[in-house]
Amino acid sequence: MCASKRAHIISDLFDPNRGSEFQVPQVAIAALARCHAGPILLWTTRRGSNQRHIQTWLSQRGLDHRVELRLVDMKRADAEGHHATSWHFLLDLTDLYRQAAGGIRPGEFVWKSGQANILFNLVALLWLRCDILGPLTGLERPWFGKTKGITGRFRRRYALYAAVLGVARQLLGIAHHWGRFRFVVAATSHDLLAMPVALQSMSVHHPEVDVEELIARVQGSPDCRPSELTRGARLLWAGALIERKNPLLALEIFARALARHPEAQAKMIGTGPLNSTVETALAAHDSSIRGRLTLQEFVSRSEFIVLLDQIDILLVTSVREANSVLVLEALAAGVTVVSTGVSGMLDTVGRSGYLFKIGGEGLVDRALYGLDAAIRFGAKVPPKQSLMQEHKLQRDRLVRMIEEALK
Repeated sequence: MCASKRAHIISDLFDPNRGSEFQVPQVAIAALARCHAGPILLWTTRRGSNQRHIQTWLSQRGLDHRVELRLVDMKRADAEGHHATSWHFLLDLTDLYRQAAGGIRPGEFVWKSGQANILFNLVALLWLRCDILGPLTGLERPWFGKTKGITGRFRRRYALYAAVLGVARQLLGIAHHWGRFRFVVAATSHDLLAMPVALQSMSVHHPEVDVEELIARVQGSPDCRPSELTRGARLLWAGALIERKNPLLALEIFARALARHPEAQAKMIGTGPLNSTVETALAAHDSSIRGRLTLQEFVSRSEFIVLLDQIDILLVTSVREANSVLVLEALAAGVTVVSTGVSGMLDTVGRSGYLFKIGGEGLVDRALYGLDAAIRFGAKVPPKQSLMQEHKLQRDRLVRMIEEALK
């Protein structure tokens, strides 16, 4: 099992006390600890109190002596880890990747979690000569259509992103031709389909989100909580206030839904560059909407889990979303999810909730149709059942993959 080899987990941001993308590295840590007897190094950025949160999380699971924490300061961020611009953030991530790459030896194992998986993993494959365990994400074909709340600047950035991915896919084919790896792991089914044809036969689809802790909570949650119009549906949107998450679209959908259903309540949780834009958009609605649609900053993960028990429906409006812990947390709480039909949402929400096509005319109407169905009928498949199926698929795939890699 190559117990002497070190395994490196590299995560852009990791904080067990927060939700969504901050949780992703947990799957790598838990899986590698089960299957790999060698040293495990965890590389991530320092953000607020995350060092203490990570060390507590490791200690509670008896992993504090197995995992060596390597924190890299974000020199261009404030005390809480927030950046003035995305370029400052990217420069700080470059520092993280450079230091991590300097600590990796040829032949060791690397699990990369975060937005730049494909680019970093290609460097590891081609130049560092490492085995890649973590799923490659971001390979799916970008979506370019028009939609509400998305500016031309965002579309231009997305076009550049698509061009970089095109080059990355070619390099992935070259790496395969040179025999740099035995298999490839895709984060979503769309990532898998977007790989070069030669790679698809040797690829595994495995989301990089762990559901171990969610399953422990599932036993006490209801199968689902279908709303009743007579008592009013409780709606939620949560995420960073950035264009990719499209909070302005969520605001419009919620405003229309609240106008239709006078007893419904909606909440939007998040912070980010679009804070003032979202607040201005909400202020433009009449008082009957503003009184039932509240904006709130991010809460801790423990507070968020409690909040989910008071929610009927989660709305996702992202134009790209690989694997969302937020969605899995909602399923564990028995919440019905209504989402744009993009990337990883097709895999998770597609089984249980309602999807609507992003972009083009009638976008808000399509989303409202999904919300109305969720309000009237609840989930198509009980969220708890859907989550249990996802857990079994993940655990079986992941253990087989790592055992094969570590032979």
